[in-house]
Amino acid sequence: MDTLRKTMAMICLVLAAGAPVLACAPWQIGAEKNVVKNGIRFDSFREGEDGQKLGILAGDTVIDGWPCRKGFVVLHGNWKPDELQLAKGHRRNGIDFPAKTWVFVDEQGNPKACMLPRDLEIQGHRCRGGWGGKEGVMVSFYPGGALKYYCCREDPVIDGVPCDGSMFHCGITLHENGRLKQCRLAEDTTIGGVAYSKGSVLRFAGDGTVVEER
Repeated sequence: MDTLRKTMAMICLVLAAGAPVLACAPWQIGAEKNVVKNGIRFDSFREGEDGQKLGILAGDTVIDGWPCRKGFVVLHGNWKPDELQLAKGHRRNGIDFPAKTWVFVDEQGNPKACMLPRDLEIQGHRCRGGWGGKEGVMVSFYPGGALKYYCCREDPVIDGVPCDGSMFHCGITLHENGRLKQCRLAEDTTIGGVAYSKGSVLRFAGDGTVVEER
């Protein structure tokens, strides 16, 4: 992870007369102000040595089809979005993201992960949102759009396995085919004739066989 990305979540306070008068991210110090780059208007803009671009959008802007909300954005070297907040609802790879979702995107334009502003059902799973904004509860996806990882408020039963959906444990991981890949057991259960205790973390092959217990 480059130096600019490491600092983006930090806040600096510029003091005048002993009182805080300005809050900014460290990458903005010395950044270009009020500029247009690649047809995009920024209040602040900086490009890293690896080509990654960090900026504050001057207004809601559509970039590579993504409706980006005014404010902080990260772009890949090819000018496609890397990290953005949605200005309005948007469908990509079969996923309907609501407005204000933070989305992390690969260089081909596929959503890798997101933080939802509210709980949302995705591919039959109730994914948790609404906590922490950009630093909130992660939901992740395979490149084709299949759900990969999520947390939820309830303890769902997936492929007959009672899973602990809490974000305070390991969450739930799925195979690309939708079968359960990993979860923490919400209760004692028997799988394939073998008894497993509540709290055990199990990993499954794509056909549902247990391949590891922790």
